[in-house]
Amino acid sequence: MVFFYLKTKNKVMVIKKIIKILLIVIMCFIIAYGIKALYGVLIFNSASTEDQLKIVQANYNRCVSEGKDDCEDILMWGMKKTLKTQVQELIPVVLNKTLSEDERWGALQMFYTLSKNEQEFLSKETGKFYFTIANDKENPNDLRELAAKFLLGAKTKDENVKKLQKQVLESPDASSEYKREAIKAVANSGDDDAIDVLLKTLEDTDSSIVLKASGALLGQWPEIKNRIPDLLRFAFNETKPLLARSEIIGLFKSFVIYYDYKDTQAIKQLPALLNHSYYPIRSATVNTLKVLTGKEYEIEPGTEKEKDEFLDTILFGR
Repeated sequence: MVFFYLKTKNKVMVIKKIIKILLIVIMCFIIAYGIKALYGVLIFNSASTEDQLKIVQANYNRCVSEGKDDCEDILMWGMKKTLKTQVQELIPVVLNKTLSEDERWGALQMFYTLSKNEQEFLSKETGKFYFTIANDKENPNDLRELAAKFLLGAKTKDENVKKLQKQVLESPDASSEYKREAIKAVANSGDDDAIDVLLKTLEDTDSSIVLKASGALLGQWPEIKNRIPDLLRFAFNETKPLLARSEIIGLFKSFVIYYDYKDTQAIKQLPALLNHSYYPIRSATVNTLKVLTGKEYEIEPGTEKEKDEFLDTILFGR
């Protein structure tokens, strides 16, 4: 009986030892595979864009020849990694002052396109990169302006960049191109003060900026619905720019066309502007009320000069 017990115990110990050895062997294989995979990733990441493309193509071809199912995933992963490498390779090209202006400008344009596709929001590193280029007075003006344009038009969570975008909109010296980019960024920001910033921008002296800001306000639906009283006050405020007021009136027509919303307060108040001395306000009011009520209204027609000036403003932003 004792002999049988000892024999059984020895067998159990032998089995445990075998299992332990097998586990060690398996762990060694796993570690070796992990090291190999990590080494492969490190080699891949350190390779140039051209070499990465060759590696991706080779891995994809091998996967297809072996009849595996995840070949498309391998290809997509490799292409994403390759694009990231290409973005990084463009940075020294943009910063290299020994290269031609065209080469640097093209590299910056490509950097913007690739990095924008890669990320929804402007990263802090990319923001610093654009700012460095725009702020360096030794860089060609076209290159600086392009970097500034990308920075000002970016969708970002960086409060410093947002502050800069708003400062540009308030500046009388900032170019219209910069302001158009900043309007786009503010309109897409989702910030609580976006509508207030755009309303303030309506007072810009450049009519093209007024028209751009008006279009951006239309895109703030449904949040702007809660600001109807402010819009009406703006439309009736004789201290506000005339073009801006006519654009605000036109928004109520757009609310019907795009969002099927007819505001009762606008229907009650806007008829008072049918006799305004400024033709675009009369015109915007009569067209808006027609859409809001379905009724025909009469206004004093504008002179040929007034109509031509208004048409130039709408078509050419001047």
